[in-house]
Amino acid sequence: MQDIVGTISQKHADALWDHTHQLAPARFTAYQQKDDADPLDSLARYLWNMALCEAICPTLNFAEIVLRNTLHNRMSVRLNSMFWFDTPDLLLPAQEKDLESARSKLASKNKRETANHVVAELSFGFWTALLSKPYEDVVTRPLLRGEFPNWPSHLKQRNELSKRFQVARTIRNRAHHLEPIWHRKSLDIEHEEIKEAIVWLSPLFGTLLKTIDRFPHVLAAGPGKYRVRLEQLLPQGVPKENVSLVGEGKQNALTSLG
Repeated sequence: MQDIVGTISQKHADALWDHTHQLAPARFTAYQQKDDADPLDSLARYLWNMALCEAICPTLNFAEIVLRNTLHNRMSVRLNSMFWFDTPDLLLPAQEKDLESARSKLASKNKRETANHVVAELSFGFWTALLSKPYEDVVTRPLLRGEFPNWPSHLKQRNELSKRFQVARTIRNRAHHLEPIWHRKSLDIEHEEIKEAIVWLSPLFGTLLKTIDRFPHVLAAGPGKYRVRLEQLLPQGVPKENVSLVGEGKQNALTSLG
């Protein structure tokens, strides 16, 4: 972002960075790069990452919903029970534990233990685990035999489906905690592949996603626009009420935040 000429002084940029960095040192270090023009570049990258996390959430949420509903519906029909997950010897210990956790959450909320309530409480990790190799014979192979007209035959493989939804889960876990995702080298490709997988299983949800998906635009915009906005909003650096956190008050601030 060195080509962006700002109006904020180096002194004010440094002070603003010092203040922000004190609040979460390890977190903000993740947004620094060697070729940054000044600390404002890192702050702009932090804001851009937050915008990316927000913009990609609809895609990730739809991915979870589509996978969950598809597997639940297919397994209910195949095993002739809405409580198919209670079939003896079906689940591995890790997924049994997930099931127990879901039921405990329902009990803590005083909600009836209906099949739909249990399914809604099961984590994304439970559903992506069902796409793994140990479940191939009982879950994915029957699923792949189903009719999905939007799913290209050369991609209709367990490994391909599992990979895309595992990536969705990994990014979702980071995005929901506002952790860095900006540095993923193939984030644009990953986003598109997750969207494709959604369409494979549910063309309707794929269409719905198109109406609200802003992620490509936010990604393409980059952090530059956030630097410009910071310069507009903070031409004098750190607001007066935060001055105590900078300079001589740095050590006290770090102590109190620790």
